[in-house]
Amino acid sequence: MPVRMNPVFMLVVAVLALAFAGVMWTMFVRSAPEASGLGVITRKTMEGPRTVTRRQAGPRREQWSEQKIVVPGGYLLEIELQAPSVEHVQFVASQNSGDQFRVGQQVRVWYVVRGMPGFAKRVLVRRIEPAS
Repeated sequence: MPVRMNPVFMLVVAVLALAFAGVMWTMFVRSAPEASGLGVITRKTMEGPRTVTRRQAGPRREQWSEQKIVVPGGYLLEIELQAPSVEHVQFVASQNSGDQFRVGQQVRVWYVVRGMPGFAKRVLVRRIEPAS
């Protein structure tokens, strides 16, 4: 006995899947303009080197390989961005480049705002440099 699906139900499922895909594209994939602004470093935290383990499965689930990657230490900089609205953002700098920054220093920040207005928002910092 064949199973028949109601076409209206299938159409509703397709519209919901399309709406979900549109939301995911808007939040994560679409291109967003890069902006810049001034900010002040409010906190500087040293993070030591750590080891990250990456596991990769083969074509069969029982076969997998493990790769250990050493991530060098660096600084986690918390910046109060003085853009149109005050934002608190974070930036991870390598140990060499992080040495040039200090708490209270004014910096120029290049960032991208991702997400959907009114729903979710994330500020991704691309780069920073000391303000002149």
